[in-house]
Amino acid sequence: MTVTARLPHDWEPSDGTLADRIILITGAADGIGRALARSCAKHGATVILLDRNVRGLEQAYDEILAAGHREPALYPLDLQAPPPTTTPRSRRPSSGSSDSCTGWCTMRLFSAR
Repeated sequence: MTVTARLPHDWEPSDGTLADRIILITGAADGIGRALARSCAKHGATVILLDRNVRGLEQAYDEILAAGHREPALYPLDLQAPPPTTTPRSRRPSSGSSDSCTGWCTMRLFSAR
């Protein structure tokens, strides 16, 4: 038997829902990642903003501070670039989309409690 719980359509988490949590958000310079970063910060989390777009990260950082939330950490990194090592090419991980974590992170935020 499968039981499905659904939140009311108008449910909104309280501002302190994510207090004392540190959340790494990939793709945080724009789009869904940036919106997620603002939302997590609004709900009390300290966010780590990761993206290859440094200008976008800085803008997201400024928006979060201007809204009066905790200071985020910036982590400029291109997840699709090959790692800076001397590892043989056959042992390097294949590059994938850096946006793949955004949805997973979103689901994990509210299912962890």
